[in-house]
Amino acid sequence: MPLQILRTLDAPGPAPAGLAWDGVSLWLNDYRAGRLFRLDPGTGAVQDVLVCSGVLSGLAWDGRSLWQARLDEAWLQCVNPASHDFDRTLAVEGGGRLAGLAWDGEQLWVAAQDRGELMAVERESGRVRRRLPVPVAAAGLAWHGGFFWLAYPTPMIFDAAAGSFEWAGDERRFALVQLDPNTGREVAGYELDFLALGLAWVNDELWLAPAGQGKLVCGRLE
Repeated sequence: MPLQILRTLDAPGPAPAGLAWDGVSLWLNDYRAGRLFRLDPGTGAVQDVLVCSGVLSGLAWDGRSLWQARLDEAWLQCVNPASHDFDRTLAVEGGGRLAGLAWDGEQLWVAAQDRGELMAVERESGRVRRRLPVPVAAAGLAWHGGFFWLAYPTPMIFDAAAGSFEWAGDERRFALVQLDPNTGREVAGYELDFLALGLAWVNDELWLAPAGQGKLVCGRLE
């Protein structure tokens, strides 16, 4: 099933990654610019900017603060959007290359893309409560309607010696899937023509950050 594209906006930085919705504004981090942007989802206008160091990946809103994943450091950072302070840094138990990040109403979930798993992380301690298997190289992650939504390229493998991902065959696809949070089982699947590094639901519309395009895409799933 395809994604119906409703509109496309220019991103404020060259390498958009994680996306999150706080109920009013759309938040985006950029892994090259080292910035966290608050955007008007109607126009894409930048309403606020925070300076953030490190290689930024997933982004989530927990109802009071933003959380962002640091790809190569196995950290989650808690960001106060009002004060621009980094209130806390969590070292995630077990580490890995942390990508997509989501909040399910009780705990944070982050994708360890090198190991192919989702980890439920305690917001206070960084302890991993649960693990669910997902495809290697998992990217954007969101929580909506009681399900996970995950974007990933397929088929991929992780070469631990080289520290890099490689295509596992001639077939190259980009997928968006809806996952059962109890089992990790795929409930529905959609084909994309890009890898979505960030995902965020804004009511019934899905925002995506395509890798390497400098754009944000708003769409609807049929």
